[in-house]
Amino acid sequence: MNSCGSMLGLRGLRLPPAGILLLLPFLPPLLLPAAPAPHRASYKPVIVVHGLFDSSYSFRHLLEYINETHPGTVVTVLDLFDGRESLRPLWEQVQGFGEAVAPIMAEAPEGVHLICYSQGGLVCRALLSVMEEHNVDSFISLSSPQMGQYGDTDYLKWLFPTSMRSNLYRICYSPWGQEFSICNYWHDPHHDDLYLNASSFLALINGERDHPNATAWRKNFLRVGRLVLIGGPDDGVITPWQSSFFGFYDANETVLEMEEQPVYLRDSFGLKTLLARGAIVRCPMAGIAHTAWHSNPCSLESRRTMGSRNELYTVFGGLSFLLLLMSAQGAKGGSLKESQGVCSKQMLVVPLHYNESYSQPVYKPYLTVCNGRRICSTYRTTYQVAWREVRREVQQTHVVCCQGWKKRHPGALTCDEAICAKPCLNRGICVRPEQCECAPGWGGKHCHVDVDECRTGITLCSHHCVNTAGSFTCGCPQGLVLGQDRRTCAEGVLEPPTGASILSVAVREAEHDKHDLRQEIRALRGRLERLEQWAGQAGAWVRAVLPMPPEELQPEKVAELWGRSDRIESLSDQVLLLEERLGTCESSCPSLLEPPSPSRCPQLSQIPFCSSTFSFPQALSQHLSLPTLSLDSHT
Repeated sequence: MNSCGSMLGLRGLRLPPAGILLLLPFLPPLLLPAAPAPHRASYKPVIVVHGLFDSSYSFRHLLEYINETHPGTVVTVLDLFDGRESLRPLWEQVQGFGEAVAPIMAEAPEGVHLICYSQGGLVCRALLSVMEEHNVDSFISLSSPQMGQYGDTDYLKWLFPTSMRSNLYRICYSPWGQEFSICNYWHDPHHDDLYLNASSFLALINGERDHPNATAWRKNFLRVGRLVLIGGPDDGVITPWQSSFFGFYDANETVLEMEEQPVYLRDSFGLKTLLARGAIVRCPMAGIAHTAWHSNPCSLESRRTMGSRNELYTVFGGLSFLLLLMSAQGAKGGSLKESQGVCSKQMLVVPLHYNESYSQPVYKPYLTVCNGRRICSTYRTTYQVAWREVRREVQQTHVVCCQGWKKRHPGALTCDEAICAKPCLNRGICVRPEQCECAPGWGGKHCHVDVDECRTGITLCSHHCVNTAGSFTCGCPQGLVLGQDRRTCAEGVLEPPTGASILSVAVREAEHDKHDLRQEIRALRGRLERLEQWAGQAGAWVRAVLPMPPEELQPEKVAELWGRSDRIESLSDQVLLLEERLGTCESSCPSLLEPPSPSRCPQLSQIPFCSSTFSFPQALSQHLSLPTLSLDSHT
């Protein structure tokens, strides 16, 4: 399950009332493609359904706010069942609203967003159940009694002035009571059997009562991309307020959360399935009255009925953020990040000016003989190639690559070619920015270091293993010859290998090396991660020891520092080679602190830079003014 806090990346942080609103100016650069203002990427259409005793006029400020924060959004507030007409049975309203939203959905093949307030949230949920081919991307249920209503409100007292909450079931659970919309979702937890038998709306869309369309309705409802639930403890109308999040009372009037409800446990209409795929977002907001969700921000003097100005802007900010988040995938033209190297995608209007050829008719007069042997003048039509100037505008997709990535060609829509400042050597491939994937037998940051396969601890040869540049060869003692697998030694004279034997050997080698190669790759990846961590620490250290800020470095200073880096890398390669040579004579040279003897360790006598390598730390400190390092007994 997602929450508003986790979606904003603020898990564990309590926001002030207008905290979400303060984040909005920073969200568009992160979620939307940077485009010129006249040609900003458009959002998916938004459809708004009002609640009880409401009308489209009540949402004028929400409409203005969405258009102000997300210019170009097509917002339709459905003007149906206004005022007292909203008391009509909900199934009648579902039919009317369904006929209104169908053409809007048909004109938006990429999908639409639904914002449904209060009673309208139940109408929208029923619409999603009965419409077979709806394309609702996000359904935002705004303070809606999704699991029913059980509380005395001003609306109920006006409609049924003589009835109290405990007695209203006598009216609502009668045939004539079900002719009022409020009774369609009245849910008395103390008379659950009457509710299940008499409710002609809520018990059906919840799947609490069996009916022949239950399976089809569940399938239709699961077409929705995301279900966003918004409500709060200070709503004052929705009772219990957890009904906005599919929570409700049990027989003791103890609130059970959504996950404890039977409709969730049985997954009767798809709620459990939506939660399992991470498609439910719950946004509880405190301090907001029911009538403040869509009120006028210019007339908030009375906190008693509308809440504070901060509360209202928090609501609008939250809705604006949700629309922004849902449009991160939905700017027309595709995903904003189609490959790992794409940072933004823009739709630009490009003016074109060019000349084109066309066939121009030419009328040529001539004389001919008409009836009566008269000479008549007429014409014939011929065509010649002509040129004309064309000026028009076309939409062009432009992709901006992230740092370290580039396009394979200027018109590409992906940035899938990584950039490595220094080339990868020895058939290495640059797979990520400044990261090489080396061919077998090579290592190092730029694939410039030969890997000694003979010292990996894996038996590659039956007798002698000889390292070569990027590979290895096997050798045999006197009297034995190398077998067909080129790894084992055998007696006798070898027969020329046949094609079938070579193929079988190749297959065996591939199977034998498969596991070893995977282990080597995992080990190399681990080393690479450690090197990247070290590089980050080294970068911070370099900034600390540089004689001046990096932005003030002159070209000659950069060249000098780059030369020092090359010397470090060269000395590092020498140390690596020295370690390989020393590894072959560990038994002969038990301690590096003792001067090596050529008779005990003949390999050291063949290393021309052996003595300078042992003084490497002092030489390095002289070049770079670093603290002097020393070799301890564990080196």
